[in-house]
Amino acid sequence: MPIGEKEIDPAKKLKLGYLIAAAIFFCNPLFNLIDVLPDFIGALLILASLSRLRDLSAYLASARKWFLTLFWVSLSKIPSFVWMFRIFSSHPTERTIMLLFTFVYAVGESVLLVLAFRDLFDGIVYLGERHDGASAFSLSLKNKQIPVAAICRTSILSLVLIHAFSVVPELIYLMGDAERYEMTGYVAPEHFKGFFTLFATLAALAPAVLFVRRFTRYIGGIRRDGVFCAALLADAERVEREQPKQRLYRRFAFFSGLASFCALLSFRFFLDDFNICPEILFSGLLLAAVLYWHKKIAALGKGTLLFSASALVLSGAALFFAIRFNLSFDFSAVGRESSANGAFILWVVSEFFAALLSLITVFLLSRTVFSFCRKELTTAGEKVGSFSSEDIRSLRARKIRLSVYSVLYFVSGNVLRLSLGDTASVPVSRNEFDTALQIYLPKLQGYWIFDVALFILLSSAAFLYFEEMRSDLRHKYLLLD
Repeated sequence: MPIGEKEIDPAKKLKLGYLIAAAIFFCNPLFNLIDVLPDFIGALLILASLSRLRDLSAYLASARKWFLTLFWVSLSKIPSFVWMFRIFSSHPTERTIMLLFTFVYAVGESVLLVLAFRDLFDGIVYLGERHDGASAFSLSLKNKQIPVAAICRTSILSLVLIHAFSVVPELIYLMGDAERYEMTGYVAPEHFKGFFTLFATLAALAPAVLFVRRFTRYIGGIRRDGVFCAALLADAERVEREQPKQRLYRRFAFFSGLASFCALLSFRFFLDDFNICPEILFSGLLLAAVLYWHKKIAALGKGTLLFSASALVLSGAALFFAIRFNLSFDFSAVGRESSANGAFILWVVSEFFAALLSLITVFLLSRTVFSFCRKELTTAGEKVGSFSSEDIRSLRARKIRLSVYSVLYFVSGNVLRLSLGDTASVPVSRNEFDTALQIYLPKLQGYWIFDVALFILLSSAAFLYFEEMRSDLRHKYLLLD
């Protein structure tokens, strides 16, 4: 095959190989909430593969919606597991907490996988009917033709069984109390948890292997059908040429959702002087939103990129010093070690500047987004149409409101951070002379209520700001044009 043909392989341009790679992440057995090959990576790979095909079929557009939901649900396992472990370590008798989390996630992910793969197979069959792709209707396996309906049923059943078996090891906690069994001289059922885990793992391997074998061969057959893939690529490129505004709107809609979720991650809730929603999560997602806007929508200035990246680095440093501070308890002296003071100061300073740089990034980004929307809604040389000057003023008012709430929440966060200092257990120095140099504010009773109220105002303002812009651009791109 000539080199030129290899470079324009339609299957590679359509990223169909991502579907095969994604199957690996959906097939591994689960250990409670621990997913060795996370499902959110598999969902992300399928989302990347459907980025061009979703415009060709309503089924694939619906499948993308379900896989996107699965991505966020699966990603939420990480903080959920940390929260669950914290509860379980504080209350060892609450043994059913693992069962509750495992069961909820198993059911939720199973439902989403059923809906997502059903629409995925329906969309592929639709494209096969539209472009005469024989490889989309069946799979040739050992001189036997397996219809796509059978592959769909097998895949869905296998995925459900994989998640169902993950609950089996935790069901033993419903069989009785361990102390009661030990008092009567019997072995408690929970002592066989290792056996149940091994049984569930081996039982889940069979449907996992069946799913991977059939699904990867089915997608592989489509990839080898060069005529079908070339027709799909030509159709996708035609849609992109005819609907450039629709693609830009979808990118902006994704950015607005990312920015709104970023505002939710700015929530603060302190347990033992430690924020359970660390600043690094907010800074990381803010940097992701900045990079997405810079790469997919419009170029940003170097200042915005620099401030956002620096905020993430300082947030990581603040988390490091926070962990050092929380580990500085000296049990022999029943107090804090002498290094606690330095760790606390570095923690507060790093967190302050990280929040300040994030605030500057929010200002610059919101100004850029507003300028972009105002330019798109009132393009030079065109009539404003249904977009009056009042609509632009409304967007500007929401931007100002978002900026004001951001400043207030920034100030409130620093006041709340300092008010949590425990002056009894965290002295400035071991010397009596230096103890007068008190750097902590007294605790403010009930101040967290004011901080939560500001968070609600900030997150609501961010959501309404981006939602109004998204709605206006949708009206401009998809309805007027």
